[in-house]
Amino acid sequence: MLGLVLVGLMTAGLYAARTLGLLGSDRVGETIARSMTAEVRRAAAAAIPAAAAEQQEATGSADAAAPPPSATTDSPAPATPDSRAGQPRYTRRDVPRLVARARAALRQGDEAGAVELLTIAQQADPTNFDVLEELETARDALREREDAQERIASGRDAFARGNYEEALRLFYRVPQKYRPAQLERWISIGWYNLGVLALQARSAGEAQRFFNDCLELDPQNEAARRHREVARRYRRRPFDEAYGIYVSNLELRALPE
Repeated sequence: MLGLVLVGLMTAGLYAARTLGLLGSDRVGETIARSMTAEVRRAAAAAIPAAAAEQQEATGSADAAAPPPSATTDSPAPATPDSRAGQPRYTRRDVPRLVARARAALRQGDEAGAVELLTIAQQADPTNFDVLEELETARDALREREDAQERIASGRDAFARGNYEEALRLFYRVPQKYRPAQLERWISIGWYNLGVLALQARSAGEAQRFFNDCLELDPQNEAARRHREVARRYRRRPFDEAYGIYVSNLELRALPE
């Protein structure tokens, strides 16, 4: 850039000298012109690499400021999280193991667990009709247990209301395999209360039958045994004051928790 300035100054000086007649001949002027032409060429040659360097430096700065292509256009979108992440995935190879676990759950009385396992097995192998059949069997067993639990709960409610006949009807309809250990005790108490009510109603024959049913389930119930004997005595004799005093002191029993 400085060389070009100097050439310009020299050209202007030459022009002024020739205009004022300071140069003695055209030969001197030509020599000076040739010198100036050579200087111009050298200045131009020096200016081209400098301009190229400046252009390269500017291009490099722009490239450095721009984000890399891979970060803007070539980067894959983040994967969508799997909604079943953390849950095991089952295939047809897992079906025999799942079925075996379901059968074990059924033997242990865990119908809900069996249904869950067989449902997973059926989803892993939708065309396995054996699994589908076992799933239906497990569902039937689960419904049967739920019905039994509902009868037990309804029977306890009826007992609490003093409706002992309805309570006994519901208790007896509970399938044997779903009966809790204390259900037999509850039934015996129901018969006992019915016997007490029959005695208080002066229905000795009916009271005797109720206490028989109670003692069949609970042979160690001494109170029921005494009450049955009183009922037997008064089946064929008139009720007297002693009977009235006896039955007025009898109390009904509640179900244990």
